[in-house]
Amino acid sequence: MKRLGGFFGFESKSMFANRSRPEKWKDIRFYGYARHGLMDLLQFTAAKKVYLSYYICDSVLEALQKSGVSYQFLPLNKKLQFKKIPRLKPGEYLYCVNYFGLQNSYVQDLSKRYRHQLIIDDCQNLMALNFPESHQIFSYRKWMGVENGAGLRTPLSIQQKKSVCRLSKGYSFLWNPDFYSDDFLYAKFLQAEKNVPNRVCVPHPKTVKKIQSFQYKKMQKARKRNFEFFMNNLKDYLFPGFEYSKEATPFCFPIQVSSMSSRSLLFSKKIYIPTLWLDVLNRDTQASKKFKFEKSLVSQLWPIPIDHRLTIKDCKRIVEELKKVLP
Repeated sequence: MKRLGGFFGFESKSMFANRSRPEKWKDIRFYGYARHGLMDLLQFTAAKKVYLSYYICDSVLEALQKSGVSYQFLPLNKKLQFKKIPRLKPGEYLYCVNYFGLQNSYVQDLSKRYRHQLIIDDCQNLMALNFPESHQIFSYRKWMGVENGAGLRTPLSIQQKKSVCRLSKGYSFLWNPDFYSDDFLYAKFLQAEKNVPNRVCVPHPKTVKKIQSFQYKKMQKARKRNFEFFMNNLKDYLFPGFEYSKEATPFCFPIQVSSMSSRSLLFSKKIYIPTLWLDVLNRDTQASKKFKFEKSLVSQLWPIPIDHRLTIKDCKRIVEELKKVLP
């Protein structure tokens, strides 16, 4: 049975063009991981404080801590937008996640308002619009089969010496993930993540070449096709507040489920829906009691995969199995 969702294996040659187009990437600075781009930006700007959502991966908080930057959580409303944003002082930044690439209008409004004091987390929005006065962070490994690779688009001229991420043997399981059991894959992934360098690194030149030669239009076409299929078949479950436009390239099809819904039956059918993010539940902070809504998202917001590996036949199978577990 074909695995749907889950880890990307290393991409086949069919997903790469015959040559890379580095001239199209002049405004992107490459890093090993998205957190490295954030650390470099914070250190270069001598940032003092960052405001951000509680519904976020711990890797962002670790980058802030390693950069010696304080942070404060802001609550979200039902549309996953900030309820209230304080007036930013010099040296303070707003860190906004463009959740699933479906909040482009909201992000655009924030960019107009906060300009260079806005850091946009576009890790879930690879084909993002360019906001020349703000800072944008991308993660290519969330969209294609590469072991590392992230980008930073910023109006600042950041020029600092960085070491190169070595091509780690820890990701060798990505050569043929279908050969391994699911438990083995997850264990190897967690092990590899522990070896992410603490210092700011740039990707290996071979990885950069892959990123630059990847056939994004081919990937984009497949994702839009799959998203629109789910829209036609699961529209009533789409998480409220998200907007889909033809210009967007969504990361997933986010649905709202009850707290009693379980992914286990889907896992048994080799349909893998990630949990975003367990970090939110395990975070031990004095402010955690104020963020019950953000905690509920971990179990009640399911990111249904729509990546370029999936065919319409695969999407039909996902819908059939989903309807067995959804009310």
